[in-house]
Amino acid sequence: LIYVATLGGVFYLPKTNDDNLNSQFIKIPEINSRCYGFFQKNNSLFIYGLFGVASYFNNNITTYSDIQNILSSGFSSKFHDYVFLGLYNGLAYCKITEHKLTDFNRIEGINSLIRFITQDGNGDLWLSTYYSGIIHIKFNSVDIKDYEITTYGTEDGLPMLEFNNVLFINNEIIIATQKGVFQLIADTKKSFKFHPEFMTENTPDSIPVNQMI
Repeated sequence: LIYVATLGGVFYLPKTNDDNLNSQFIKIPEINSRCYGFFQKNNSLFIYGLFGVASYFNNNITTYSDIQNILSSGFSSKFHDYVFLGLYNGLAYCKITEHKLTDFNRIEGINSLIRFITQDGNGDLWLSTYYSGIIHIKFNSVDIKDYEITTYGTEDGLPMLEFNNVLFINNEIIIATQKGVFQLIADTKKSFKFHPEFMTENTPDSIPVNQMI
């Protein structure tokens, strides 16, 4: 099946046994508001958006409105049974048990709009915000509430606060920005440097980068 998240709900394209190009997308009737994405766990599909998050299992929808206005999702290898949810105004998480969601909570100290959630090699999280720079969450133990938050902005070497996208490529944190590609200096906790292939410190007009792989 192919699932599509839209501003008017969720649609799916049924799988057929032929090459019929006239197949039409079918709307899931229980969801009628803006949807921004999916994640999968335990053979269940989870859908999130303005309404909150819903599980789709055996053609049945269960909607959870404990946390609403969800824009993104991500996982940490330190907490296999949890999913993190990027919100319009912060970061939340909940526990996944089979195809159900429980224990909704928020990460205290984060109030930004979260575009993307990226996991690094340690299972820590990097949050790409719309207009507040980059946020790093370092988990100190197996307790999900034991963490440190570090925010990176222009004073730390980012060219701008808006539209940064943190990526984890080749075991390294890379930041795609509207003014080139940046790397986190490994031996400095809060500093960035320019990537020479895309930009130098003396380059007045840099290349906007939206995504890398």
